[in-house]
Amino acid sequence: MIVLSDNGFYRADNLPAGECTVVISHPWPMSQVVEVADGREVVANFSYEQGSATIKGLLIRPEKKEKHSFDAVMLYKPGTCGLKAEAPYIRPNFSDGVYSRLYTDEEGKIHRIGHLPAKSFDVVAVLVNDGKVVRIDMERIKLNDGVTTHVTLDLSDE
Repeated sequence: MIVLSDNGFYRADNLPAGECTVVISHPWPMSQVVEVADGREVVANFSYEQGSATIKGLLIRPEKKEKHSFDAVMLYKPGTCGLKAEAPYIRPNFSDGVYSRLYTDEEGKIHRIGHLPAKSFDVVAVLVNDGKVVRIDMERIKLNDGVTTHVTLDLSDE
């Protein structure tokens, strides 16, 4: 069992000896491989850049939603998305450039996410039907400290 303290420290006891991958998922996925030895404490530290930039926006969805469809909006380090409209299936690898997932409500409003560093990002929206990529929209943005950047992504039929 992994225990997390109020100040961000975590501890996992009674792990078997050998190679172990430690994964965190908030605020974005990161992993680290450590070697666990019997009776020894191993430290895996994670750090991430935090800033005062904020993003919010709107996702325009198709008027008709297919039965087995979903959409997702993700924030990527520039040029690392890897999803292409020609790709028959979506297989996002969250260790390859995904910085954060952006959440939307029923009306398509992209929830505000803050504490982001002042950098450039690709904001990518993808529509998937039955496991196949149907539509992708992307916008490269530059975030600035203390500023809310608005983005609109369009997955509609038009």
